Amino acid sequence: DDDYVRLFALVDALNLADPDAYLSAVEALVDVEQWMRIFAVRRIVGDGDGYSYERGKNQFAYKPEHDRWKMLLWELDFSLGGEGSRDPDDGVFSDVEDPTIQRMYGTPALVRPYLRAMYDAVQGPLQAGEVWPVLSAQYAALQANGVAAADPSEVASWIGQRRSHIQGE
Repeated sequence: DDDYVRLFALVDALNLADPDAYLSAVEALVDVEQWMRIFAVRRIVGDGDGYSYERGKNQFAYKPEHDRWKMLLWELDFSLGGEGSRDPDDGVFSDVEDPTIQRMYGTPALVRPYLRAMYDAVQGPLQAGEVWPVLSAQYAALQANGVAAADPSEVASWIGQRRSHIQGE
């Protein structure tokens, strides 16, 4: 009852041997900018428990009716220095076990959006002036409502270290 034609076309495109045919087919079928930004988010927050990092899970590929393939991100529970999170100095290309993703990262036209997303994060939301007001406001709201929350300074410190490491790479 299911039609996997579009999925098989994606798999075939991602595995084409000829580099020019590969790039053309991937760009025609995949919203590369969107995929790479999703991959970057998982990497930025240090959650190795998902597709494009160490494990091939906790994300979905979705093909809208009249658009290219999208990537849906979910479950980032091993992130921002919490239990199971990667260290803030984890590489932006480390521990990629899927050869399909390794190839994407090794293709300049495909990896540029990934690097742009890293740059945008470093220049915007990872800056202390952006992070700390959000964390402190949420912490204050939790305390005001009687919720015993942990001080967010450890998370802010992890984010600052992560930002510095990404800048260095």
